[in-house]
Amino acid sequence: MSTFPDKAFRQAISQAYNAVLITTADLDPPGPEIVYVNPALCEQTGYMEDELIGQTPRILQGAATDRTVLEHMRTTLSQGKFFEGETVNYRKDGTPYLVHWNISPVLDRDDRTTHYVSVQSDITERVQSERFNRQLMSSLGEGVFGIDPVGRLTMINQAALNLLGYSNEEDLLGLNAHELMHAWYPDGRPYPKDECPINHVLQTEKPLKAWRDTFFRADGKPLSVEIYATIIQGLFNETNGVVVVFREITQQLAIEEELEHAAHHDRLTGAFNRHFFDRLFEKECARSARLGEPLSLLLLDIDHFKRINDEHGHLAGDEVLKQLVNHISQRVRETDILTRWGGEEFALLLPDTSLEGARELAESLRTSVEATELVEGLPKLTISLGGTRILTDESAKASFRRADESLYKAKDSGRNKVCMAKPPADLPNKSSLACKKNLGH
Repeated sequence: MSTFPDKAFRQAISQAYNAVLITTADLDPPGPEIVYVNPALCEQTGYMEDELIGQTPRILQGAATDRTVLEHMRTTLSQGKFFEGETVNYRKDGTPYLVHWNISPVLDRDDRTTHYVSVQSDITERVQSERFNRQLMSSLGEGVFGIDPVGRLTMINQAALNLLGYSNEEDLLGLNAHELMHAWYPDGRPYPKDECPINHVLQTEKPLKAWRDTFFRADGKPLSVEIYATIIQGLFNETNGVVVVFREITQQLAIEEELEHAAHHDRLTGAFNRHFFDRLFEKECARSARLGEPLSLLLLDIDHFKRINDEHGHLAGDEVLKQLVNHISQRVRETDILTRWGGEEFALLLPDTSLEGARELAESLRTSVEATELVEGLPKLTISLGGTRILTDESAKASFRRADESLYKAKDSGRNKVCMAKPPADLPNKSSLACKKNLGH
């Protein structure tokens, strides 16, 4: 039995934390002979020292030990080189464990290999933890990726690959994450890195919560996402990068848009509802005052609408209301605000429109409705309209009262007419109404 010659070295490694095993240099069968094991190796394997001395390292091997790794080890050592590898070993009680070990040749004065020193670590728990983390990342419905301090991808889970339309993590590692998926705004403008909220986390170390943004998939299509990001800290509190968790919110945004539309619009006709109109009215009044632009208001009412409900039913009446809104919407600007004021009455707020401009639009709408069969099978309809210019220094109630009075003036004078009321500041007699009649009726 060969012994390892350096007693001082043996005494030092007996105190080592890592498991150490020393063998002879015989690589040919029956193979190297164990001449020394330290207490750490005995604790790791469950064997006593005298059960290992004189044996070959095969005593620690079993069915799951990777023969390819062992052959590579033998080839490397036969060339006098340092070896490092991982495989499965077995404890005395037969339980397997994953070992990471490195083997160094010990040379004599003539540079001949006399022994091999193997330092071994049981990495089972670490590898199981890493595998668990990978499986956990893979099973998450949210996309997860990590970037290093310069923004390069260090990991990306399967959910992120699926959401972004990629198939292989290895193809993406090392790429700049911002350039890969985040370099454009939805309208096609470049998204500078210094405006990127994920990069901001990297620079400030402040977490990012529930940030809504757009990533771009491998096929170039946009993906609406909600992002959470936080820094990854090292052992010495240094910033090692950022981990980003994101989820697709396309469906959520669609639902929110539907809810917002429902909150702001009349359910039947799709015109703005009265509650939301109040908010828009205040906003447009403030805008008019700030820019010095005129602001006008039209109120319109379907003539003899009750007759439609009585003779053709309420479903027909509902269809008339919907088609009227559609007809008007196609003939006004996007900036004009159409509201169902109540029943068959509607309000139309006209930014940057003078009283004369409002009158011209009202006449155009009146004549087009009169000439159009809004609902097939029903008689053609007419509408009456009244309007005024809004003064920003008067109350909304006063403006609407003036427009309402002009509407009733149009209806009382025969319907299918347009009447406009000048604001009081422009009239010597504040109660005067200007009414333009339809001479054909």
